[in-house]
Amino acid sequence: VVVRSLGWVLCRLPPSVCVWLGMALGTLGYWLQPKRARIGSLNLKAAFGDQVSPASAQRIVRGVFRQLGAGLIEMLRLPAMDAAYVDRYIQIEGREHMERAVTSGRPFVCLTGHFGNWEFLSITAALKGYPVTALARQQKDFPKLYALLVASRESKGCRIVHKSGAMRQMLQALQ
Repeated sequence: VVVRSLGWVLCRLPPSVCVWLGMALGTLGYWLQPKRARIGSLNLKAAFGDQVSPASAQRIVRGVFRQLGAGLIEMLRLPAMDAAYVDRYIQIEGREHMERAVTSGRPFVCLTGHFGNWEFLSITAALKGYPVTALARQQKDFPKLYALLVASRESKGCRIVHKSGAMRQMLQALQ
């Protein structure tokens, strides 16, 4: 009820205000989660060595927290999003590759990582009319929140297949 109510309020605010709120929330998270921030900096050091200074690593990690906060708020605003919203606020890079894959008539798989607001890839594709079947791991810690997320995804045209027993459903989607 709290999440739905918060989403209802956020859907009535301008997107720019919501992104600002999300980034502020992410900044707060950065300061309230120093252990996670330190892990992020250590991961950057492990990946890039001395190519990234400690100050740059801190700035990058803080930016990641800010982006996660903005992404969380955007997910709560999902009921207000449609194809016009995508056209206005979401920049799609490399759309020509998706167009080429779809118009080829052959099935294809799009693999992504948890980078940026990964949730919007499948939602944006579905809102733009592409057939989307997304593979997801069912979250058991917060089943009601997860059910709300799945319902939001599916309300925008995504078909969600859960990893347990997914092979047959994924093959059917490819056919």
